[in-house]
Amino acid sequence: MLYNPKLRSQGVSSEELKLRRKLYKTLQPLSIMPKEGSSNAAIASVILGVISIVFSLSVLFGQGAGIALGIIGFIFALVARNDANKKWANWGLALSIIGIALNLIILIYLYQAIIEVVNQLEVAAAQFEAAQGSIDQLNEIAGAAA
Repeated sequence: MLYNPKLRSQGVSSEELKLRRKLYKTLQPLSIMPKEGSSNAAIASVILGVISIVFSLSVLFGQGAGIALGIIGFIFALVARNDANKKWANWGLALSIIGIALNLIILIYLYQAIIEVVNQLEVAAAQFEAAQGSIDQLNEIAGAAA
């Protein structure tokens, strides 16, 4: 036990009490333990929801990871809703749903854009082959005339 006011009654010297109090005040802001009533799952769901939204903004290959992180954040939020701090869980749930939706929308648009580019490349290849065939015919005609 670092500092406890009851230590004085247990025979701890006042110098040691002052030292412990000073050490306690120094280390208190460094505490990484969650406060009473907060849920680690709720906080994790908020973080995963935000990361999922950020991944939706990355144009290539971020959507799969964004959807996966959004689903994990959604599950964490559902688990955390049973805890005392429902505000963080609700935010995590909302952010995860938004992240999943954004990633799905962008993934669908990317899929449609890729399909359109492939179709245009096929049309361009067909036009190139037709033009190449016309050039070959003109070369045959020019060769026969010479």
